[in-house]
Amino acid sequence: MADLLVPHLQGRPLSLKRYPNGIDQEYFFQKDASAFPDWLHRAELKDDEDSKTRVIADDKASLLYLANLGCIDQNPYMSRLGSLEHPDFILIDLDPYHCGYDRIVEAARLVHDKLRLIGLEGYPKTTGGNGMHIYVPVEPIYVSAQTRSFAEILARWVAAERPDLFTTPRTVSAREKGKVYFDYLQNASGKTISAPYVLRAHPGAPVATPLKWEEVVPGLKPSQFHIANVLRRFERVGDLFAGVLKKPQELGPALEKLSKAMG
Repeated sequence: MADLLVPHLQGRPLSLKRYPNGIDQEYFFQKDASAFPDWLHRAELKDDEDSKTRVIADDKASLLYLANLGCIDQNPYMSRLGSLEHPDFILIDLDPYHCGYDRIVEAARLVHDKLRLIGLEGYPKTTGGNGMHIYVPVEPIYVSAQTRSFAEILARWVAAERPDLFTTPRTVSAREKGKVYFDYLQNASGKTISAPYVLRAHPGAPVATPLKWEEVVPGLKPSQFHIANVLRRFERVGDLFAGVLKKPQELGPALEKLSKAMG
């Protein structure tokens, strides 16, 4: 998987989620990599209060080393070294709150329609868990507060149109059951998110799998993409997330269209 995974990790500091005793036992997050071997690419983050040194997985050897530490999935920053305060994608994080995956599909389709309406392209992937991520690649010229504000506007737009489908409160007790939680607050400085193509620590070893939009249809299940079958799929379809790396977008024109669309 390195050929597909590494380009999406290059230059991105990692938060290491380690499962030393397997997926059925306790895991922990490790951020400080100051004691790691010298050959492993690391970077000091002067603005990171939790740790000064983070791992950067730039090659297959780094992935193997991390796997040997019990790191099943990789959780990178949404930005890269040299522009850490400027994310290069906006994360649309859709999670079920006591609802089935078809509701996630319905929510993702609506978000896709709204993005296209304002001239933006989003790239969907299963999380390997119960939710779905949509990446909206942007030029690394915006700070996290700006990308978060954009995600919040989008969340409130779709929630106003479909209050039966979306719930947005951060406080769990305030969310409405049977709806999709649109988590725009993940767009923040120093936040990490599970990368595309990583294994997830769930039964059956599901894989966070990029999708074509025509695959985002009722009946889709994250569990259908797993360690035993994804290699054949990726050989067939290639990197469906290549546009996340190669097609950054500016938000100015989209915001103008969004203002008109919202009336």
